[in-house]
Amino acid sequence: MDDEIMFILSDGPIKIEKERSEWTTDDKRRNNLDNHCRSHIFKSLDRNTFGKVRDCNTTKEAWETVIQLLEGNERTKENKILVATQKFENIKMRPGETMKEFSDRFTSVVNELSTLGKKYDKKETIVKALRSLPNVWDIKTIVMRESNSLGKMKLHDVFEDLKSECRKPRRDDRKQDDHNQRGEHQQSDEGKEIQKALIAYNGGSLWAHTDSDSENEGISYLMANKEEIFDFSCEEFT
Repeated sequence: MDDEIMFILSDGPIKIEKERSEWTTDDKRRNNLDNHCRSHIFKSLDRNTFGKVRDCNTTKEAWETVIQLLEGNERTKENKILVATQKFENIKMRPGETMKEFSDRFTSVVNELSTLGKKYDKKETIVKALRSLPNVWDIKTIVMRESNSLGKMKLHDVFEDLKSECRKPRRDDRKQDDHNQRGEHQQSDEGKEIQKALIAYNGGSLWAHTDSDSENEGISYLMANKEEIFDFSCEEFT
């Protein structure tokens, strides 16, 4: 921001220590700079806020009024900082919350504190984020915290690293998938159609059966008991 504008915001209009008849073009510009800046502030406000600052005579007065309206007085500001600080200190990743949802919520609290003028050290902010994760992240967070590059990383980069970790299949998940596949296989085995045939046995008859996967497969062999196997695919039975 221009030094002259900063002066106007902090000290008020620039005073030209000359007779008006001796003013140069630059002196006239500097003299009118306060009106110019005040006009820009008015144009940037909504109708409700503008109604509260329209009677301000200088840019400094208008600027300070806008800040007080938006941030409140010193006591209000201190209360906001206290509330935001408590949010930061107590924040934890919630059950069922995704890493993206947590990163958005954590970053929002950090930005709120920054807006109020309270800033934490970059490494301190990252360590707080890692400590806010559930116990299942302990190994990952310990490795990151002991890394020498942690102080060089940005909060955004840390969360991106954690998000990529979420997308990797975990060992427990792979075991569960294998278990599910075995369960489906067993269920398939249990669901096989039992095929039967009536065969002659010692002058009488006996039902033999087989576990066939499909009714189109045909009966290749049937067991009448544990000791005898009858192969219905041979010529004797065709």
